[in-house]
Amino acid sequence: MAAATSSKPSPPAPGTQEANDFYRMMDGYFEKLDALGATLAITADHGMKAKHDTEGLPAVISSAAMVIGRTPQDHDMSALSEPLRSHGGLSEQRVPFLLNRPTTNLSPDRILRNFDIIDVALNHVQ
Repeated sequence: MAAATSSKPSPPAPGTQEANDFYRMMDGYFEKLDALGATLAITADHGMKAKHDTEGLPAVISSAAMVIGRTPQDHDMSALSEPLRSHGGLSEQRVPFLLNRPTTNLSPDRILRNFDIIDVALNHVQ
């Protein structure tokens, strides 16, 4: 399979001036929202994890209980212009999230996953 190519520029790498300026801008927005009393629930973008190898070939992650597809014909990726991305798979459920308020009534035994951010922000913050 040939590597997919794209004319879009890559996002700035962490630690570069452009990335740091973006984070400073977002921090300013978050500070203003917090001052207004908003509950902020912020999560990392699991898309930051590489979904392809150094040759541009897709890296498929699955488990014994997960179906990837029926036949090779169902997976013609020749039309893709970007590396293949997936959302919500087992490998992407452990994503940290931040809240600007203390939490209440969360069991210490509860295993939080990426999609729990909504429940926690709406039902478990002070």
